[in-house]
Amino acid sequence: MKNRLFCLFTLLVLFGCDPDRKKKVDPEKGRYGTLDSSELFFKNMRQYYYDLTPMREAGLEIYRLQDRVADTIKPILNLNIIFNWRTDEAFIYLEPNRYFIDSTQFTIHWQDTITNEIGEYTFIKGNRDSHYTFAAKIYNSILDEHKLFYKKEDELISMLDNDLERDVFRVTMFDFLRLVNYFSRKAS
Repeated sequence: MKNRLFCLFTLLVLFGCDPDRKKKVDPEKGRYGTLDSSELFFKNMRQYYYDLTPMREAGLEIYRLQDRVADTIKPILNLNIIFNWRTDEAFIYLEPNRYFIDSTQFTIHWQDTITNEIGEYTFIKGNRDSHYTFAAKIYNSILDEHKLFYKKEDELISMLDNDLERDVFRVTMFDFLRLVNYFSRKAS
C-alpha cells in the first residue's frame, strides 16, 4: 500500500510541477530582471541542455539550446537566452537562419487550424523589447497550435511546422520566462 501511495505522490509531483507550461504571455509586458533563485534553477537544472558562449568582458553569457535546428533549406527561427550577470538581467534574442532574406525585418503569417482565422507578425530588429514582443507572439501562436509561414517575396513558406522545431522554440522561451520569474509575479 505504501508503494502505491509513493508512486501516486511521485506522479502528482512530476506532472504538477509545471502548471505554467501552457500559459500564454503578454507580448507587451516584457520582464528582464532575474532573481538568485531563478538563476540557480536555470544554472543547476536547465543549463545542461544549452551550449554556452561566454562573453566575459561584456558580462554576458549566451545560451543556445543544443537541440536547435541548424537547417538552411527552410526558414528556421531559433532563440538565444542572453544573461547579463553584472545586472542580473536576461533577454531573449531571435536568431533566424540564413534562409531569411533580411534577418533584421521580416513577416510571419499565422493561421488558426480550427477557425482558419489568419494574421501576421512583423519583426523589425531593435532593442530587447522588440525581440521579446515578437518571440512572445510566436510562442503564443505555438501554444494555440497555429500554422506559421514565412513570407519570402510573394510566397508563404511553412515554418516551425514539426514538433522538434516548435519544441525548441517553446522550450527556450519557457526557460527564459522561468529565468526572469515571469509567472510568479503579479501582473502590473
